[in-house]
Amino acid sequence: MKWLKLLALAITCTIVSQSFATSFFNDVAFVLITQNHHPLHVKVSNETKEALKISLASANVKHPKVFDLIFDWPVHGGWSIFKLFPRIKKLVPLTKWFVFLPETSQVDLKELENVFSNYPHGNSIFLGRALEDSEFKYVDVETGFAMSSRHLKDLIEGQMEHQKLKLYRIVTKFVS
Repeated sequence: MKWLKLLALAITCTIVSQSFATSFFNDVAFVLITQNHHPLHVKVSNETKEALKISLASANVKHPKVFDLIFDWPVHGGWSIFKLFPRIKKLVPLTKWFVFLPETSQVDLKELENVFSNYPHGNSIFLGRALEDSEFKYVDVETGFAMSSRHLKDLIEGQMEHQKLKLYRIVTKFVS
């Protein structure tokens, strides 16, 4: 549970300009899980994206990997993550961590780096909060979550073989 508190703290803290000698964040991709194309959501998402890019620039990241589901990856149902796999797959070799954030997030990069330093990115790791019902655990998207590139690679490869995920892909065709 300690990692959950640390991740929540890192994601909900305000963006702070900090000086980094070498940037850990050259190997981190951020995905803003934007709700929809309503003007308010677009405005908030753009503000969050720009603030994050400014913060990453102050952390010596020359080419920040910050994506949103409105302009960069406009995929209907992208919040489900599975629909983003074709785009994420291209980034896996260039990225150690993927951070998925609600559009209203603020990130303390130093805290986030501290959290990630506790976990080897070469392992299949998911960091986030789980919600539960009587049968399943699922991701609380509103709190943000992170996955190692190894974990995403395993999920992407498993998607081709895992019958439940194949069924999920088929079912989503009928969901509006």
